[in-house]
Amino acid sequence: MAFEPAYLTVNGLPMALHPAPGLGGELEAEVDQLAAAGVAAVITLLSEQELSDLGIPGLGNAVSQAGLRWHHLPVKDKSLPDAKFEARWTQVQPQLTALLESGKRVSVHCRGGTGRTGLVAAKLLLDSGADWDEVLEQVRQARPGALSHESQLAYLNG
Repeated sequence: MAFEPAYLTVNGLPMALHPAPGLGGELEAEVDQLAAAGVAAVITLLSEQELSDLGIPGLGNAVSQAGLRWHHLPVKDKSLPDAKFEARWTQVQPQLTALLESGKRVSVHCRGGTGRTGLVAAKLLLDSGADWDEVLEQVRQARPGALSHESQLAYLNG
């Protein structure tokens, strides 16, 4: 699988949406690619077990060594964020919004870069004041298949 992040800017807020770095065995190079594209923080939605199973247990270290902030906010695959995610989100969301508003790119990924990635990217953009219709259009265009479940839309509208 080629590592091809989708770079987008929604209402002036720069994002990167992509599959997990390192799936093709090039973890450091792919993290460096994100840094070169202006990414300041990476949100990882994979669990510790998923990181291990995918052969990238060192992802957080690679992100930190590249000078980027790493936010590990696991969301179970094919699920909505749980209470643990929400509690952590209230702590990190203001920091992430401040980065976006200062023109720094925030990246979001799960395994494949569509389901959980699209959901949490949309959540961050909406929580940062972006327009609903613009968020839906841009995230869906950047990652085809993202935000395709009614439960995700209901969660974001909640």
